[in-house]
Amino acid sequence: DEIKNEKKYYESLIDTLTYKDSQYVHPNMTIQVYQIALLNTFKSIKNEPLGWGYGNYSNAHFKYVLQNIVRLNIESKALKKNEIKGLREKMQNDDVYYLNYNDGRNNFSKLVVEFGIFSLAVFLMFLIFGLSKYNSISDKAFLIGIASTQLGSGAGYLNGGFLIAVIIILIL
Repeated sequence: DEIKNEKKYYESLIDTLTYKDSQYVHPNMTIQVYQIALLNTFKSIKNEPLGWGYGNYSNAHFKYVLQNIVRLNIESKALKKNEIKGLREKMQNDDVYYLNYNDGRNNFSKLVVEFGIFSLAVFLMFLIFGLSKYNSISDKAFLIGIASTQLGSGAGYLNGGFLIAVIIILIL
């Protein structure tokens, strides 16, 4: 009896979760935000190779975001297959226009957009630090771990220890 009740509970939980998931029109908003951030980064490097300047990521975002949303909608698999049914659900969510407009969802995009080719110095510094024989493996793992995590999913230079890690790497 107890096993049957537990089975019914889990089946009802699965049905509930499946129903809730089906209510989301755009279930993968994170990927959409990353796509827009990376496309904004590529357009920025192409059009503004010296960067937009510190704190100006939002200017680049709003300059390119609409073009990139349209581009991603056009390149959608649904449009390639000429599928009309469910087309709206497969297109970019309108909320992507505003999401992460200040930080690009990751410090990599923010750094490259704001500082352009000068951001290569930071990446070169990480490479030199990582290959250096003068620093311990634990220092490298700790500091490059913080920096790389923030490059992939940081919300600005002052959050998550990114700037502290960069300063310590410079000192070491």
